[in-house]
Amino acid sequence: MAGDDRETCATPENEGLSNLRQFKFKEVLGSNSSYKSAFVLMESNDGENAILLADKNAFPVDEASWNNILNGSELKVILKNDCYSSYTLNMPSNFSGVKSTLIYPCNDKHIAKYRDQKRFVISETPNDYHTITLPHLELSQMSIDWVYNFLDHKCEADRVIYEDSDPYNGFMLAPDLKWSGEQIESLYLIAIVKRKGIKSIRDLTANDLPLLEGIRDKSLKAIEEKYGLDKHQIRSYFHYQPSFYHLHVHFINVSYDAPASGVAKVTFRFCFYLLYYTLRFWRNFIHLR
Repeated sequence: MAGDDRETCATPENEGLSNLRQFKFKEVLGSNSSYKSAFVLMESNDGENAILLADKNAFPVDEASWNNILNGSELKVILKNDCYSSYTLNMPSNFSGVKSTLIYPCNDKHIAKYRDQKRFVISETPNDYHTITLPHLELSQMSIDWVYNFLDHKCEADRVIYEDSDPYNGFMLAPDLKWSGEQIESLYLIAIVKRKGIKSIRDLTANDLPLLEGIRDKSLKAIEEKYGLDKHQIRSYFHYQPSFYHLHVHFINVSYDAPASGVAKVTFRFCFYLLYYTLRFWRNFIHLR
């Protein structure tokens, strides 16, 4: 399932690529050394822009994989001091993969999103949201057709872990594109509500408690049944501001330090105090464009 980094213009019928030879490098829009990731702007042979989001895969934890790494790696010494040595480790090619997401074709909004920008912390009142944030969203929001394609089973149907088909309080749960689907330690799932019109937690009211309770209880049960993790091993939260404006919930392994991109994480438990929500200030990160 697509997550916060999937704001693609792709349609369900598009076929995947087998290589990147049709693209040429333009610039590195941004990078994150902590998460070993880079956002690269490219241009295709037909002149259209594309963005490659590249993230190093997590290391395996099973014995067989590490035996293969130990037997197939080469070392280049950097320094040695007493019992401590520093090396460059060249691992076998099948363990040096890079998890990537391709946005193609991309538009100016995508480029602005992934370009490094100055960041500021602001406080947003309910009035600020309705008079400033919401009008801006209505004018500049990126397409979320990919969300509707997913909810309508036009794409990624084989990735769905759980579905509540109720049109009002239902949702679909699937792996986020940030997760390779292999290491449980970095498990990252996303639940997207079926009902249209709920852009973010700002639109929630006390009437939406059944929706939130259903997402929480049914998602945690599905995660335990499929991955063997109980509710005490899962962290669930919303992002505010979210990077796409159709209500969704993040579910991650508590052991995973997920990239937050400077946005506030609002826990699920906190969301049950909905009346408190309507009165509080939101502390947000904003980007200077």
